[in-house]
Amino acid sequence: LARVFVLLYETGSITATAETLHVTQPTVSYSLGKLRRHFDDELFRRYRTARLCVVPLRFGAGVKSKVVEAFQQGTPLVTTPVGVQGLAGADRVCDVADDPQAIAEAIIALMDDDARWTARSHAGTDYVAQRFSREAMASQLMDALGLAVERPASETAR
Repeated sequence: LARVFVLLYETGSITATAETLHVTQPTVSYSLGKLRRHFDDELFRRYRTARLCVVPLRFGAGVKSKVVEAFQQGTPLVTTPVGVQGLAGADRVCDVADDPQAIAEAIIALMDDDARWTARSHAGTDYVAQRFSREAMASQLMDALGLAVERPASETAR
């Protein structure tokens, strides 16, 4: 299933995925259906139709997966400082407030200001791509293991 998902993501095409895997298009569609059920497709539909997410956490530990999930889906969010704990720099891509009045003001600002909403949406997806993409995770793992990662000359010139 993971291979189907990766190829679908890379090709953007059921036909190309089926050809690459040497299976039929209905087989790819069936696999996609299994993935959607497994990963709670209803939740992703809700993200697509939501204007924003509100994550008013008062306690918690570790990385807050719902915060990362909202970023990945491009849904701007308002959270408390607890919501961004464990997510270095997340406070720069979403609204973080600690008291009810400030949370309400941040919600209203995102509801009313399309430019702010768009900026937060893009910032969230960029944040996830930089920290949680396959490439970012591989790089972090290699760094943690003390293994050098060869980078293309175009990246090292930056």
